[in-house]
Amino acid sequence: YLEPLGIQSMLDVPIRFEGGTIGVLCFEQVGAPRHWTQSDNEFVVAAASYIALALQQAERVKTQAALR
Repeated sequence: YLEPLGIQSMLDVPIRFEGGTIGVLCFEQVGAPRHWTQSDNEFVVAAASYIALALQQAERVKTQAALR
C-alpha cells in the first residue's frame, strides 16, 4: 500500500497490552522522505504508551464493575 499512496517514510511502534502486542501505531510521511528525529521517536513511543494505559484503565473499570 506504500507505493500507491506515495508513502516515503514510516515510523512504527507496537502497542503492548497484557504481555502481547495488540496493534501498531504507524506514522507515515507522504511526499519527500522524512528523517525521523529522536523527538519524533519519543513522541510515538509515548503515544503508544498512553494507548496501552487507556486500555489498562478500561480493563480496571470493567473488572471493578464485575466485582460489584
